[in-house]
Amino acid sequence: MFMDDVSSAPLGFLLAALALWTAASYGGWLLLPLGLLHANFVLDTAVTLIRRIARGERWYAPHREHFYQRLVRAGKSHSWVTGWEAGLQVLALLLLLASLQAALLVQAFLYLSVVLLWLGFFAYAEVVFRRSQAIESSASAHSNAPAV
Repeated sequence: MFMDDVSSAPLGFLLAALALWTAASYGGWLLLPLGLLHANFVLDTAVTLIRRIARGERWYAPHREHFYQRLVRAGKSHSWVTGWEAGLQVLALLLLLASLQAALLVQAFLYLSVVLLWLGFFAYAEVVFRRSQAIESSASAHSNAPAV
């Protein structure tokens, strides 16, 4: 059983509330690293919403346009996608933990690295998805071609 928007929204709100509570308890300076810890979800949602609105779609309607969904639709297994996202999340966590003790310039580099990590993964997902769609479209065109 996989999480859908109905169950992921309350979990997202819970994680956001925990991040705000942690920052309120231990210092507002934690807001940026804690926010970046959720960069995967925030960036994926933002890019998906912007893309759907730009195409004139109903942004609030059910869809399968998030990057992990596109990877699954392209033929990657749920466990493959989950494993990669979990691994990248651990890497993001390590970068953010390193930033806690780093000088300001190094912190900025580490923060940027987390954003680029996720944007790179999303770019990979998009390339894989578009290739699979092109292959599917080509196969469909060949199957509909008249026999000679």
